[in-house]
Amino acid sequence: MSWDDGSHAKVKKVQLTFDEIIYSIQVTYDGATALQSQLRGSVGPKSAEFTLAPDEYITALSAYGKSLSTQEVITALTFTTNKTSYGPYGTKSGFQISAPEATGKQISGFLGAQKLEAQGNNAGGTSWDDGSDYDGVTKIYASSGRDGIQYVKFDYVKGGVTKQGVLHGRQARGNPQEFVINHPDEYLVSVEGWYETVMLGIQFKTNLNTYEIKMYDFTPSTDTKFTLQVQDKKIIGFHGFAGEYLNSIGAYFVPKSSTTPIGFRNIDSKFIMILMMV
Repeated sequence: MSWDDGSHAKVKKVQLTFDEIIYSIQVTYDGATALQSQLRGSVGPKSAEFTLAPDEYITALSAYGKSLSTQEVITALTFTTNKTSYGPYGTKSGFQISAPEATGKQISGFLGAQKLEAQGNNAGGTSWDDGSDYDGVTKIYASSGRDGIQYVKFDYVKGGVTKQGVLHGRQARGNPQEFVINHPDEYLVSVEGWYETVMLGIQFKTNLNTYEIKMYDFTPSTDTKFTLQVQDKKIIGFHGFAGEYLNSIGAYFVPKSSTTPIGFRNIDSKFIMILMMV
């Protein structure tokens, strides 16, 4: 399940459990009354906590992450405040991600981006992952051929800056199409698709429109249909498998009302840590 602590006046206390990876995080927020979040993750063998002074607040968070078996995990966390730093907690291994840079803004809350696993034929092609560190999707590129969907490619936006994605699949003679999403007024809410060995047809649905790409002479059937959708959430990233054609597709979701996500990899197998700034 996804989680969202919301935005608060400030972070008061952080509690973690860890070993070689981060197992869990629990945050107490300050305000009219102190509010403690639920435990996010599962309890690990080691624990640590720190409490911020009344005039102290978190300004940055850095992490290390890596792939572990079939999931990605956070291996280390360091919290930077306007006065000092806490950590690192865990073991610095894998790739490093820092968020945000030295902006001086206060981190006022944490939320989780939900990862829905790729639907389709995951036995074919190679894995691809555009990630979830975006505000939304602004453009979809796709092409269909005689035997299925040849490729997909997405443009994303982060802080007003367009980020061009990578083509997943293969460019060949076919029927290429482009769909522009008028972010932020328009946003993706679901994906529906049909597949056999490869993807045969896809519908990208926004809060305003439906965009469709399908192979020649394809008639949708229910026996191979799937839907990627989470109530009250929007899509901010995609992942899947592709080779000569698009084999499968999955998506990352965040609450529709969430602020700009500044985040990195999973604290457990399905979720991405995201920061809420004020």
